[in-house]
Amino acid sequence: MKRFKATSSDQIFLLPPTLDELVPQDALARIISEVVEQLELRLLYKRYDDDGRPAYHPKMMLKVLFYAYSTGITSSRKIAQRLEQDVHFMFLSGMETPNFRTINDFRKNNLDLLHEFFKQIVLYCVHLGMVSVGHIAIDGSKIKASASKKQTKNAAQLEKEIQKIEQEISALLQEAEQIDRSEDKRFGKNKRGDELPKKIQSKQARKKKLEHAKEQLEQQKLTKINVTDPDSHFMKTPTHLEVCYNSQLAVDSDFQVIVANDVTTDVVDSQQLIPLYEQSVANVDTAPSEISADCGYANHTNYAYIQDNQINAYLPPNRDRLKSDTVTDSDLRKRYDKEHFTYIADRDIFLCPENRELHFFQNKKHRGHALRVYRSLDCGGCPALFVCLDKANKSQLRRIHRYATDDFIAEMRKKLLTKTGKQAYDQRKITVEPVFGNLKFNLGFKNFSLRGHKKVRGEFDLMCIAHDLRKIYSFIKNTDNKLALA
Repeated sequence: MKRFKATSSDQIFLLPPTLDELVPQDALARIISEVVEQLELRLLYKRYDDDGRPAYHPKMMLKVLFYAYSTGITSSRKIAQRLEQDVHFMFLSGMETPNFRTINDFRKNNLDLLHEFFKQIVLYCVHLGMVSVGHIAIDGSKIKASASKKQTKNAAQLEKEIQKIEQEISALLQEAEQIDRSEDKRFGKNKRGDELPKKIQSKQARKKKLEHAKEQLEQQKLTKINVTDPDSHFMKTPTHLEVCYNSQLAVDSDFQVIVANDVTTDVVDSQQLIPLYEQSVANVDTAPSEISADCGYANHTNYAYIQDNQINAYLPPNRDRLKSDTVTDSDLRKRYDKEHFTYIADRDIFLCPENRELHFFQNKKHRGHALRVYRSLDCGGCPALFVCLDKANKSQLRRIHRYATDDFIAEMRKKLLTKTGKQAYDQRKITVEPVFGNLKFNLGFKNFSLRGHKKVRGEFDLMCIAHDLRKIYSFIKNTDNKLALA
């Protein structure tokens, strides 16, 4: 006869187990609980009154929220459900079961404090020895906004929809006037009958939203704006155009800890290098030994900042120049790029690849940067004329712009082609890019659930906190570190 262990869901315990006994000692929930216990929460406590009914403890709410995001759960309804079903959530909440509205309100009302908590967690990582600030890699990635592409409209489309809604509201009001005799049936016995029907209320709300979007479109001098989330913009993703925000990270190479983050509405990355670098220095209280970023961050402002502050940076001026310092004959147009023109300092002239001289022509400013313009004396008869000149060049004379940072950029290009430079730049790929992969594909943060730039920034702080907490968990689990701050 086969023998099996008896099981029963009705088993009565003489001494019921505690939640502490049900949660493994090395569980993620325990690590998050201990980290939150170390945070300075006075700013959070100040938001609660001394009077009235006792509120759920903000420390408990923070633990639950951090754990939820660390396990890829962002919906307040799903968090509320887990508080009733998942022993790890029960452990963190002490069996308290705030409903989804309470959870959502707590998150919404404290989004502005999350960046402060993020900074404290970064310092916690420094204390544990997870951040050496040896190499900081910077990168950006587009994350989908909580808005439909179909709701992105230009001024004419907004005006057309406003007029359409006005006509619909007028028609509904006329219909309401014609059926005054059926007020009781239409509005209910307990209503006066002069309230606006729900259809009209919803259309008026839609009209107000459209008018607000149109106003922002005019103020910001945009060609198009999204009605659902006016702060979001069309941005190019690896596969298609999407309504997005541009999320930015600075990551330490030791254990892929995020040390700085931001969300911007800018389509390009070039304006984000300096703010991210300065935030990194402020968060870890020391400057990194070296930083790296891809060519999307290359501009003269950033190169001047790197040069002036003597930062050991690996920032390529052009993607193609990383592979080789030579250009094949088959790629004729690249043979006549600016970097293949030789500057002769003692004569203050340029020599083109065909050995023709370009002399100083005029001083100029471009995007706030002073530059010197050099122009060839004569390009007539040059065999490379139609390859070298742009079609828009009506003078048929080649021009070269020389910026104050040009020599520094040339040195940067040489630096990146050295063995050390290639290794440092390759470090960027294995430092910051996997972090975005973890956020999007492992934790499921492929799109924002909140709307508006300020709210999205707070939500991204939560995502970054979740990533760093999981890194702390992995680090402690694999070492003998104890959770205690000196």
